[in-house]
Amino acid sequence: MPELPEVEKTRSRLGAVADGQQIVDISSFEDTIVYNIPHTDFATRLRGATLIESKRYGKWMYCPIRAAPTSEEAHADAGTGDATEADYYLFLHLGMTGNIRVRGNTRVADYRMKSLKYDLDPDGGEVWPPRWCKFTLTFANGAEVAFCDPRRLGKIWILEAKSEKDVKELSPLKDLGFDPVHCMPSTDEFAAAVSTRKCPIKALLLDQAFSAGIGNWIADEVLYQSKIHPARRCHMLTRTDLDAIHAQIVAVNQIAIEANANATEFPNHWLFHRRWGKGGAAVKTVDGNVIKFVTVGGRTSAYVPAVQPVPQGAEGAVVRRAKSRGGAAGTKRKRRKVADDDEEEKEDGAESDSSLSSLPSHDDEDELSRPHAAPKRETGSQKKTTSAKNKTGIDVEGLARRAVQAA
Repeated sequence: MPELPEVEKTRSRLGAVADGQQIVDISSFEDTIVYNIPHTDFATRLRGATLIESKRYGKWMYCPIRAAPTSEEAHADAGTGDATEADYYLFLHLGMTGNIRVRGNTRVADYRMKSLKYDLDPDGGEVWPPRWCKFTLTFANGAEVAFCDPRRLGKIWILEAKSEKDVKELSPLKDLGFDPVHCMPSTDEFAAAVSTRKCPIKALLLDQAFSAGIGNWIADEVLYQSKIHPARRCHMLTRTDLDAIHAQIVAVNQIAIEANANATEFPNHWLFHRRWGKGGAAVKTVDGNVIKFVTVGGRTSAYVPAVQPVPQGAEGAVVRRAKSRGGAAGTKRKRRKVADDDEEEKEDGAESDSSLSSLPSHDDEDELSRPHAAPKRETGSQKKTTSAKNKTGIDVEGLARRAVQAA
């Protein structure tokens, strides 16, 4: 699944051609799974509208949209309207294999390079609209973009909000924890939030309600660089451990973003380059240490025993050996696909493993992790005042305000 650096790369690609541009034409294709409204309504609302700016929080991209003016409004404004005022927001989530394509740019995010062949004709020319396309947008500057999603685990939502403050009080943003780039907590805040938990640290890092944007490979890299086993219980971590994890969350994301999510430019000593060999011959780090795979909190984790010693008593139900991806002879391909799908769909959601029983309820986040999920409407009697702190105990709104002031 695309993680924070890959999503940031995609947002940057979109913003380079779309920010501040009017949508002069749109084509949409029916898909009741990825859209939260009928695709025809989606096309009607975006045709003639202006995409004010492309933004990202965690693994979500979102864009404030200014609706197409009526002829009377256009005459009344006469160019004096507030170009930054939004009428609603477009939200995009890439799911497992989603991507934003820009016509004329045949290079896509590295995690999608294996599927590039689907977007080129036999002569090497670009196929447009690309295969698996959900919508295409044509902007006033002539740029054309497409949202593609082979696995249909992505999301295309229109949410009713007029401002950044309003949209952050709606799902999905209100359900997310801190973003390591936009509002990383201080070391003290981070330590306080982690040290009271009894779940494995790997499971907590994957919980989007705690840290938005961290996925499987980033969590493994952070813990490897911190020399912490993924099954270490949060409340057993020392302050030195917590400070190391905090520093590596910042460093790994920053380095990956500066490399434009191009894996070939990641540091050679990173576990990332060698963590994909599960089920094959023994894989080793650049230093020659063996990489092993275990399941922690329901997710496959790569770790290096020589660097990340197994914590005492961590075996049991929390940790088990990861099964070979190839399986036994005669295993049906369909069974393997279902297993892979189950693992992938857990990427953003809370785990059901008993080892996470100490975590607070994440009903909203679990709902978001399902491909069919869409924002729930709240009646007046159901609306509650949003607390300044989310359920992690970290003041995410305060962090965001400080980040804006610092900028």
